[in-house]
Amino acid sequence: VRMAIETLSVRLSVERASLRQVHELEEIHQSFLEANESKDLVRLIMLDELFHTKIISFTRNQLLININKQLLECFRIYRGDSFTNKDVYVNAVEPHERILLCFQTKNSAQAVQEMRSHLEITSQDMEAIHNSHTH
Repeated sequence: VRMAIETLSVRLSVERASLRQVHELEEIHQSFLEANESKDLVRLIMLDELFHTKIISFTRNQLLININKQLLECFRIYRGDSFTNKDVYVNAVEPHERILLCFQTKNSAQAVQEMRSHLEITSQDMEAIHNSHTH
């Protein structure tokens, strides 16, 4: 569900985001990098969530925004697990950078691809974490 919602959202939001909104996303990413440096796990989780939620809010589509609110609840548990795994956060830095670049260059087609590959890695991480809990 997240794959469907977020690839659609990023396409719409790259087309619709104002310069000020792109700047907001840049600031969130900058804070994310700083939290990554200082290994501030709680802040990393919050900023990762905020990065994705902002993108969805830029669509100005209330249905997408509401679906995302429901998804957040499900993913909070996963984010808590994944962020205790140091490698996973490093995994988010580059994809977020590439997604941000698409906003800066207004490249919505590329943004969809970047979001898809970011979420595919996320999905593999989730499986690995889930498997380590069950074994």
